[in-house]
Amino acid sequence: MFRQSFAEGRHVAGNELIMAASRLRDAFDVASAAGHAPEPVLLATGAERPRLFCLPAVVATAGPQQYARFAERFRGRRDVTVLPQPGYLPGEPIPADMAALAELHAQTLRRIAGEEPFVLVGHSAGGQIAHAVTARLETLGIQPAALVLLDVPWPADDAENAEVGAAMLGVAFDRERKLGGGIMNDVRLTAMGGYHRLLADWRPEPVRTPTLLVRATEPMPSASGAQEDDPVMLRIDWKLGHTARDVPGNHFSIVEDHAGDTAGVVEEWLTEVTGITGITANGAAG
Repeated sequence: MFRQSFAEGRHVAGNELIMAASRLRDAFDVASAAGHAPEPVLLATGAERPRLFCLPAVVATAGPQQYARFAERFRGRRDVTVLPQPGYLPGEPIPADMAALAELHAQTLRRIAGEEPFVLVGHSAGGQIAHAVTARLETLGIQPAALVLLDVPWPADDAENAEVGAAMLGVAFDRERKLGGGIMNDVRLTAMGGYHRLLADWRPEPVRTPTLLVRATEPMPSASGAQEDDPVMLRIDWKLGHTARDVPGNHFSIVEDHAGDTAGVVEEWLTEVTGITGITANGAAG
């Protein structure tokens, strides 16, 4: 039914369908969050600090692989670890709300980051979640070195991003076809619906952590993929304090074909923020 809704151009109805279906999924709350964290995925290693922890987007085709090219730039220099979103694999419950999700990731970071400095990175809706996790960490007395938002839109409570959502789904279906199909199954679609539901009820709060907003400069592919369709540009207007940098590429390619450019901008900004070109794991300056 979701696929049919997309094929017929009824994107809003399709999203409402998976959001409603997500209410039948098992969900965890704040109290039980720590016990449902997926295993972190290490994509790159290096002695320089701070370490990078990346949060994937919530579209059904997203996951740790989303940051594979981004991590290449840091191999041999910094650790880059992905914290998968829970609920996309069979048997995994979804978060009941943003508070539960933020608690899950905050507890994971407390466990694996220890006393070492770290940076949170999030692409698309993953950046919204990264901001929520940063806010939760600050309430726990843990100060991330920085927060990096990769083409992250401000949450909207109306239909202004319906065209953008349709374009994103078009890209997701195209990728599913290229990968052989079956990725956007019931589990992953209802997880995506659950995340759309919790994000719709959430608004960012100010944080003290230095924040970088990386903005794509090119429009997204159209929903149909046809060249003659009007291009779609995601409106990036983060309403809290941040430093902004523009990079080549569209919403998706900034972490794919243009991932090297994006990683370079992030690395340059981190150097500005820390004031040191590299800090090794034992505390020595590089």
